[in-house]
Amino acid sequence: MFATAFALLISFSVSVALVSWAAPITAQAISLDVQKSIDGWQLRQTVSDALNREPK
Repeated sequence: MFATAFALLISFSVSVALVSWAAPITAQAISLDVQKSIDGWQLRQTVSDALNREPK
């Protein structure tokens, strides 16, 4: 009984430790990906604006 509870406690602790270690890295990767998407969209917008601009 105690061994099972102890094993569950250890596995839960390991899970929490892994999540708390991986979460900032994952969040950083996601935000970096979003930033790349935004930058790419802005670049396409700039290029299309430059191509569609009427010559003066």
